[in-house]
Amino acid sequence: TEFTVESGPELCEVEAQTESQNAHVRAKAGNAAGVCTVRASFPSFGNETLFAEIDIEVVMLSEVQLALLHYDTMSLAGYLPALKPQSREPLLREIACSQGDFQQATAWAVAELSDGSRHDVSTSATYSSSDQTILKFLGNLGPGSGSNLMNRVRPLKAGQAAITATFEGAQSQSLQIVVNSADPIGIFSVQLKAEVTLEDGYVYHVGVGRILGQDRDILDIVSVPSLVSFASSVPSAISISAWGDVQLLENHWSAVAISVEAAPLCQVDETSADSTEVYANLEAAELDVDLGQPYGLQFQANPLSANSLPQAVDVGDTFTVAVSINSQSDFLEVFDIRLALDPSVIK
Repeated sequence: TEFTVESGPELCEVEAQTESQNAHVRAKAGNAAGVCTVRASFPSFGNETLFAEIDIEVVMLSEVQLALLHYDTMSLAGYLPALKPQSREPLLREIACSQGDFQQATAWAVAELSDGSRHDVSTSATYSSSDQTILKFLGNLGPGSGSNLMNRVRPLKAGQAAITATFEGAQSQSLQIVVNSADPIGIFSVQLKAEVTLEDGYVYHVGVGRILGQDRDILDIVSVPSLVSFASSVPSAISISAWGDVQLLENHWSAVAISVEAAPLCQVDETSADSTEVYANLEAAELDVDLGQPYGLQFQANPLSANSLPQAVDVGDTFTVAVSINSQSDFLEVFDIRLALDPSVIK
């Protein structure tokens, strides 16, 4: 089969076909858009030739548009149809009672083609700031910041700076950003999911139980310890760090309360605190023995209804002590367990 460009040779070309690879039609580099026609010809018996033609629309990049959305917006799908080449609110305010943290934002680059279609090219574009002492892109903050965060904007101090985006040699119009520390925003509510809601409506997921590593002060959208404080009612059993990292240390007979509240200078009202109860219950180590229930409270009062929550053992209660042995994959044929009780507490 032979492939040829019948019309529009200035727009596209057919790459050579080999025995191991089919022919490919490639748009030529240039500043033209239009339609090219490609013909596939197949010689048949006699003097006849079978052929088919297809019209291919070749588009070109018309312009690159730049927009700014507050905070760490992960997807542009819901904004793309209405997104304009300007910020909805090019003002980034300081977060009250923080360690100099400001509202951050995500820059989005949109490529508009000659056929009117628009495409998100945010992860492929490159970004620049006119004053990196005022406004930087997170990917420029040093090792460990992560290349997938290149389009997150981080204000460093009050002032004004312009940002631009470049894609395939085309540069967007500059977008002027104002960083304001005169009118800070405070915390509206705190939930131990963990969520911190600022007065501007942004919900920041702290991520209790998630260890982000030593670069978290660079990666996180705000400095968590400056906004909220965490506490554990039994820190010897379950500890929680200033960043909300929860660590199980040892078993405990009762539920452990984990609480969080906004820093004193950040509190707005009674919704600025929250708490929840968790159970400290470690699995038995390899070739070790564990007492109590495998999940929830170690020792639970009997009996329990199907829909009731685990109840801690109280004075006078009768309870069952489950015994678990972690033998890994080995089958236990003979074993001896001796259970010692404190007669002054349990009989």
